[in-house]
Amino acid sequence: MVKTFHHVDPPRSADTPPGKADGKVKTFHHLPSKKAAAGMSVVGTPTATASEGPTPTALVLKAATPPPLPPAEAPIRTFHGVSSQNQPVAPLVLPQVLFAGRAVTAEQVDAAWRDTVASALPACDCDDFVLEDRDVQRIRNLLGEIHFDDAHYQSRYAAEVTELMRQLQDQLALLVADQTVAQLHQSAALILAAAKRVDVTALDPGTFASRLSDWWRGREARRGKLRQQFDTASRDITAQIKAIQPVLAKLKLRLREFGELFERNELLFGQLTVHVVAAHLKLGDVIGRDVPAREAELKAKSVTDPFVWQDLHALRDAGEQWQRKLHNLKLLRHTALLTLPQLRLSQRNLLAMVGRFDDISEIVMPTWKQQFITALAMADTDDSRLYGELADLQAGLREQLERLSS
Repeated sequence: MVKTFHHVDPPRSADTPPGKADGKVKTFHHLPSKKAAAGMSVVGTPTATASEGPTPTALVLKAATPPPLPPAEAPIRTFHGVSSQNQPVAPLVLPQVLFAGRAVTAEQVDAAWRDTVASALPACDCDDFVLEDRDVQRIRNLLGEIHFDDAHYQSRYAAEVTELMRQLQDQLALLVADQTVAQLHQSAALILAAAKRVDVTALDPGTFASRLSDWWRGREARRGKLRQQFDTASRDITAQIKAIQPVLAKLKLRLREFGELFERNELLFGQLTVHVVAAHLKLGDVIGRDVPAREAELKAKSVTDPFVWQDLHALRDAGEQWQRKLHNLKLLRHTALLTLPQLRLSQRNLLAMVGRFDDISEIVMPTWKQQFITALAMADTDDSRLYGELADLQAGLREQLERLSS
């Protein structure tokens, strides 16, 4: 007879006779059920006989006893393991600012240090500067960072501010030397020349030329010639105003550039002041206090070691180098101070020029054309009255164009 896996005898130990169930060897049928793993206790009683073979285990399920609840007064525990009840409130963190890679609070700007910096301003020719808390703290931090006897540090001191100031001066020189403003002057001169070609004196009845023209060609011919001059000048002026519009737009953008340069120069002026005051205070600490104290100490101890005295001489040499560095920074700071009104003046002049040209192109020229056309269209107008109106209009136009082209 062929046997399948259903007829295979269950595994047994060596001391179990054939046909008998082995209680020592258990298969997966004898494992505790999932209910037992979920909190139910399992009690099993095997009931196998010799004739019937192994039989399933009879299971009796009993409810597992639930774990005891924590007392009501016990604090609630969080996943951090720290009680969430009756915890002290953390103090508020004061606002901080970053400077030189460190965080400093406003409390560190004490009154004594502010008085020290304020008293140093007149000594280093910086009494025109208005101190703020951030400037006082920057001076303090920079003073602590200065390596007085380091030649490389001394050569690089305020190098970034100096380079930025040089770039600003170069950019300002390019803006001032640019020929865009000259193009606007040239355009105004061309408009003025076109307006002058309209000779309104031909309408003056008091001149000999006017009376001769009336006798020779008549009054209408004289007005016709004036109308022809006006049409030609009007076309030339319109073409010139249209051609100068890109230049005018470029100059309007330059007004914003002058404003940005002013803000940058003001910022650099403050940074130069911080470097000047910090270097001045460091010189006072080292040359005015440390070096004399060290020299007196060496003399009191009768030190003759040349290497010890050489360190003192090196500090004095470094002090002379810092004096020259400080002098150059003061000159550069004074240059920045003079640049501020120069930028404002250049911006104000350019604004006045652009505004005057806008007035001419948008108000004066349309008004001039309209009044000229209206005056020439009135055939019954007396020549003396027409001449007076056109002469006043022409004089006003010339005055504004001459002011713009000069």
